[in-house]
Amino acid sequence: MAGSSLRFAAMAGSSADEERRVLGRGGFGAVYSAEHTGTQQKVALKMMLPGAGADDAEVRRFYREAQVTANLKHQNTVRVFDVGQTNQGA
Repeated sequence: MAGSSLRFAAMAGSSADEERRVLGRGGFGAVYSAEHTGTQQKVALKMMLPGAGADDAEVRRFYREAQVTANLKHQNTVRVFDVGQTNQGA
């Protein structure tokens, strides 16, 4: 994401699978292990799968999912810190 400070091997252009720890995959996206470079906090980074965001409806769905999840407050749900797109639109 533009302006985001996450350390994530795949975003740095590496294609080595061992450098990208996949936590889960679905029909819509994949979740990777990442690290926030400012706080060194381990985070999960969800990214749409290539081609999944080809239409505006899927991108809106992705944002809606992030907004709904951000409003959940429960010990068994994740916290959403940020949502956005890369300069390439991903």
